[in-house]
Amino acid sequence: MLKIGRACVRGHRMEMTVMRLWIVLCWLIPVALELTLRRWVLGNLLVHSSVQAALLSGSFLFNRLLVAPAYCGYYQRCHQLALQGRVNKAVTRELTAVPPVSSGGVLSAFFREYRHPIRAMKWQLRWDALRLIGYGLALFPGLFLLAVGAKDEQAVWQAAFGGAGVLLMIAGLLFMWCWRRRLIPVLYRRPQEKPFWSVMGEAYRSTRRKTGTFIRPYGWYFLLLPLFWCPVLPLHAAFRIEQAAVSQRCRTSALRDTRARLFHTRVLNET
Repeated sequence: MLKIGRACVRGHRMEMTVMRLWIVLCWLIPVALELTLRRWVLGNLLVHSSVQAALLSGSFLFNRLLVAPAYCGYYQRCHQLALQGRVNKAVTRELTAVPPVSSGGVLSAFFREYRHPIRAMKWQLRWDALRLIGYGLALFPGLFLLAVGAKDEQAVWQAAFGGAGVLLMIAGLLFMWCWRRRLIPVLYRRPQEKPFWSVMGEAYRSTRRKTGTFIRPYGWYFLLLPLFWCPVLPLHAAFRIEQAAVSQRCRTSALRDTRARLFHTRVLNET
């Protein structure tokens, strides 16, 4: 299970644990701040819907502002650990645009991502919007059947439309989840490297006919889900490193195929 990830994370467990604990803290700080405002500051103002909307929006944006740079640094570190086993690291780094670890240390490089939190937050919000639209479109046919069935007066047709709608919603969610696996390489790209949609298209093309490669490790992920999300265990880091290694293999093969086609095209044109 996760042989590549466990081998790469060995010797780096403490730094990955610190990163995971910081990410958990970034999720808890906006929740604690929102509860504090609700309990001791706003008081009777919470009866207004505009105040509720502003509070929820502010809490969400503050969460994205804290979490986006943390995730960016965490995934970049997973990408670097996945590349450690390469023979020619200089060439690999040049091809993948992964910067070397600075002299200040790994954790300092991780927290240095907070120098540009707005840029990381914009990238994260685009990713959130893409997922929201995708899952909305996947659920729409099933919700439509449920709405049609609810208006019917006969119980048989209500049950038929309701069952079909639920099954269609489950199928849509499963399809969307599998489709999202092809976009996993996007997580291991830096926000300033290329425009978001350019990186999205490149990731989608590089993972063509490789969806099963990304889905296969999730069997262990769902089986041991509580252990994977425990911050003090390195299983989550090993899983992400494994995904980064697979993403890098897909991208490297795509680059190699493109260069081969260009070479053959040049030879044919010159002859």
